[in-house]
Amino acid sequence: MSKAKDIKWDSPLENLIGNKSKTAQTLLESGYVKVDDLLTIFPLRTEVLPVFQTFIFARKDQLFRGVGQVVSIQEKPNNRIQGKRGIRLFNATCVVKDYYSNNTLQLKWFNLYPSALNKIKAYNYIHFIGSITEYMGQLQITNPDIEDFNEDHL
Repeated sequence: MSKAKDIKWDSPLENLIGNKSKTAQTLLESGYVKVDDLLTIFPLRTEVLPVFQTFIFARKDQLFRGVGQVVSIQEKPNNRIQGKRGIRLFNATCVVKDYYSNNTLQLKWFNLYPSALNKIKAYNYIHFIGSITEYMGQLQITNPDIEDFNEDHL
């Protein structure tokens, strides 16, 4: 397989997924030989990944990418639904203070497994991306993609 930067729309499909997997063999046997052939299966939709921004640029219904310090985390068990094997799930709200200002933003998750909740609790700084919504006059991101953020990354 090639590196992602070497793959173009007209690259052979083997460059993207290799040719040893069962999926690769099935696609090749079905006539999918180039990367752009996959567009008939997966519709083309690209979205520009926003740059890190201060929270003052957060706008409702827009994709937002930020980084901030975890100020607080509130968790509540979700008693209406259980995870696999009866595991208790949680709803959580994380208040994040903007790395670049004193503004805050709420990140909310629903139906979190305990392992995911513990992962969030371990973060001091968090990098997140998601769509901004508004609830009771306050901006928030529901179920954002997150990762730990080290100040050395800046």
